Amino acid sequence: MKECPIFLFVGGFLIQFAYVVSINTFYDHNKSRDYIPNVWRRFIVAFLNNFFGIILTYQLIGVFYDHPFIQMGFRSNNLFFAILLPSLLTLVFYLGTIATLIIDGNFQFKGFILIF
Repeated sequence: MKECPIFLFVGGFLIQFAYVVSINTFYDHNKSRDYIPNVWRRFIVAFLNNFFGIILTYQLIGVFYDHPFIQMGFRSNNLFFAILLPSLLTLVFYLGTIATLIIDGNFQFKGFILIF
């Protein structure tokens, strides 16, 4: 069965739209975006959105193919690096805000521990 391009396009658009909406919605609007609990919430929401996005993509592709992971680009060779490198890039993305707070002297370790 051949996939419907518009179906996959709409699915991909909705996943990315949900990502942008979620990282801009789930934080305290009365505090700065650089406030540590806000950064932590955005990180968690981004992780969960990507996690569920992969599951949704698997389900959508599974409608048309027998082995969705192969169509999604998942392979067993170099799987470690496929997980490690995006994780490191995500870490670098969110550490920029924390590094700025440390340099400016606004970082409070006590506030950072409270979010765990």
